[in-house]
Amino acid sequence: MRKLFISECTLTSAGKAYESILRGTLPDLTVIAKEHALYFTSIPPFEPTGNFYTVQTPITQKIYSEDSKSRTLLAWNSYIAHRHLPVNTQLTIMPTGVLLTTPNNLLDTYTPLHFPNPLQEVMTAKEIAMHYQISIKSVIHDIQTSFSSHEKKVSGQDWLVTKEAALFHYENKEIESPYINPLLRVFTTLEASHLWKKAANEVRSAASGSGHRTARMDSNDCRKAERTWLVTYEAMEKLFGTPSYKEWSSMIQNLNAE
Repeated sequence: MRKLFISECTLTSAGKAYESILRGTLPDLTVIAKEHALYFTSIPPFEPTGNFYTVQTPITQKIYSEDSKSRTLLAWNSYIAHRHLPVNTQLTIMPTGVLLTTPNNLLDTYTPLHFPNPLQEVMTAKEIAMHYQISIKSVIHDIQTSFSSHEKKVSGQDWLVTKEAALFHYENKEIESPYINPLLRVFTTLEASHLWKKAANEVRSAASGSGHRTARMDSNDCRKAERTWLVTYEAMEKLFGTPSYKEWSSMIQNLNAE
């Protein structure tokens, strides 16, 4: 599972940067990727110089590098697919560009970073209907017509919306925004099985606790919303590795659409 570390930057800025990474865009601050970890830093972004290789990705078209082209492209493709970087490589990702170097020991001083659990930051359409005592048909109509794309998504056979958006729409109540859009971190088991290309019953069994002993989730990994199980990105990554790059990119495209 990808590990996160932080040094001398706020949780808010780190959350914004991590959301950018999950969305497949360059972060607003300097982030270092090494092996299967991300380091959120206070290092001011700088303009990379020197040797570079051209890449055909929406994120950037140049990777500045101290290494060979093959290792540079391997490291970059591993990064954008959320996979383990090759040994003895380190990517510095900035709004000003991307640089590949050999690792340094400065990262040893960083502290582990854990964002708040996102399971309570989303609501299903059925939960909204039950909570506000209105018909599911009315809720779905509201979601489709009154919620922005970044506040909602179709997750499997259910609608998921951010709790922040639901409270504002139905109660005109404002709450503090999560550090990261929870729709990037919470999925129904059906959506998760699609993103990770796993059998739906395998993911549901892991969430309900009926799966193999080594493939079970706990209360920090999942929760039951009426008859629907919700699971976190972190739990899925821990049990099943990284999601399909193609399916993940498609989900992001839908969230970004207006």
